[in-house]
Amino acid sequence: MKNLIKSVFLLSIFLLSIQNIYSQNLPYTPPVVTINANFNGNLAALDFYGTYYSEQDQGNYGAVWGRGASLNFKFGIGKNKSFRILAGFEYNKMINANDDSFPFFTIDPKSPATDYDIFTGVLGGEYVTKPRCPERFYIGGGFTTNRISAPVSNKNGPIDPAYRFGMQVHGGYEYVFGQKGTFGINIGLKFNYMNLFNSGSDLSPGNANLNDGVGLFGFKRKIAVTSLNLGVVFNLGQKPFPTKKR
Repeated sequence: MKNLIKSVFLLSIFLLSIQNIYSQNLPYTPPVVTINANFNGNLAALDFYGTYYSEQDQGNYGAVWGRGASLNFKFGIGKNKSFRILAGFEYNKMINANDDSFPFFTIDPKSPATDYDIFTGVLGGEYVTKPRCPERFYIGGGFTTNRISAPVSNKNGPIDPAYRFGMQVHGGYEYVFGQKGTFGINIGLKFNYMNLFNSGSDLSPGNANLNDGVGLFGFKRKIAVTSLNLGVVFNLGQKPFPTKKR
């Protein structure tokens, strides 16, 4: 966790330091609303990552790789719209499988396998450098609500849906095209600690619980996902910056 905080701090310093690079290039008014749609490539993190399997203990609760999609709505506030309110939704499938297929595109993993479905909603904010420029860097965070289930599991069958509340940190780069700058591309990186605020376990025989609480393992099993996001952005309310007549 200390390394994560340190990394976020260093990324913040970097993004803030590059604001002056494009200070002389201000072709647009800042967008009022930015809509961002992404494809996600995921890697399980912290205690969520796990590849171990044995017939004796019937598998594990871990995941490894995954894929997904996200849709974010960002509302600029203030005169310069450098701060944005973030509301987003996403779906991710996380897989732990014993086969050699490329993990991001594994549709039907070979048994024994675990196949997680994760639905996430996020509410937060972010800071964007130079919202009037074609190239924009952003960093932010938010609170997340996560619905986690596994219709296929190598540990005692399917895992029932569990709701976990956490936080995410994220950052990225946007580049917009054209005279109005209404369309662009996005690349980002995100870390979602999904059960930061709650967890639970059920030790009864044959339970179908997520079992991320202290009761089963003797420690809280921290569930997190790191995502690489590639997608597009649509800027609403953005116009060419008016030039002064002489």
